[in-house]
Amino acid sequence: MIRTLPVTLMALLFALALAGRPMTASADAVDDDPYRYGMPGLMGFIHNWNTEAGAFLSSAAAKPEMACSAEQRELVRRGQSMVSDLVGSGVYAPDNLQPAHQHATEGLLRAVEGMKSAGEDCSGGTVAEGLKRFQRGRFRYELYAGAITRYIDRTPLGF
Repeated sequence: MIRTLPVTLMALLFALALAGRPMTASADAVDDDPYRYGMPGLMGFIHNWNTEAGAFLSSAAAKPEMACSAEQRELVRRGQSMVSDLVGSGVYAPDNLQPAHQHATEGLLRAVEGMKSAGEDCSGGTVAEGLKRFQRGRFRYELYAGAITRYIDRTPLGF
């Protein structure tokens, strides 16, 4: 009996050690790419902001007093925050995607600057120019965001 106790105790300790080990998933289930998992959410927010800001500026073209509203300042603030987030996420971008990420960031920055410049003159004198700058920036962002989307979706470039 004394001899079976250490064997039983060792078996019990071994079983507890195995049960207490952290479980790891297979390589197929786990992907250690923070860029691939972080960017879809951020890009969704940016897309929604682009849509909202574009609609706002189109409305401001008809009602120029809107260009100096609290809503305009809030859109600028949110846009600047997304630019900062996009800059920060660029740290995780793969080397081959760095240029596209940088150009997309510059495009979003231009769009935000266009939104900001639209409110510089409350008489509406800067709305048209701000809208034009916004649209150019949004186009540049969307152009380069396509490469990011293809990377996220694991889609080849298709050349």
